[in-house]
Amino acid sequence: MADWVKVAGSLTAISAGSRTTVWGVNGASAIYRYTNYDANPWINIPGGLSDIGAGADGTVWGVNSGNEIYRYTGDQPS
Repeated sequence: MADWVKVAGSLTAISAGSRTTVWGVNGASAIYRYTNYDANPWINIPGGLSDIGAGADGTVWGVNSGNEIYRYTGDQPS
């Protein structure tokens, strides 16, 4: 495809809030965050979701297979 670059990985849903805020989920409900590091572009985040959404401000929301809504807080100080 012209003007498209293939990125390693396999996802069923992906969301980009910005160039540096990209998240996805795969068919097994595993959650991934894009690192932009060629050797390992996706890191697994604990949990399980069927859909995901990333905001420009860095917030990430998801829905699991039971239609429950979650907001990611793993990058916030305790």
